[in-house]
Amino acid sequence: MAKITKEEILEACVQGIERSFNEYLEWSYDEWIWNAPEYLLTVNIAKELWKIKNDAKFITLEDNVRKTLKNADAKIKGSFKVGGER
Repeated sequence: MAKITKEEILEACVQGIERSFNEYLEWSYDEWIWNAPEYLLTVNIAKELWKIKNDAKFITLEDNVRKTLKNADAKIKGSFKVGGER
């Protein structure tokens, strides 16, 4: 199975931001995105990430960072250990 590329992630983020901007502009009668709640961006970015064709993904909102890194089997430089203390 192909991995999701950085370009796909960046494109999904940009699309989510653009969608948020357009929605908030319409809803608020011309307020700019910096006045919108952060959660609007979070949800729209998540929706765009979900559209990426790859069966090996799952999306959560505001999940625990340590848990996310552990699930991703992330390799971290330095003395930090996922699931442990410094």
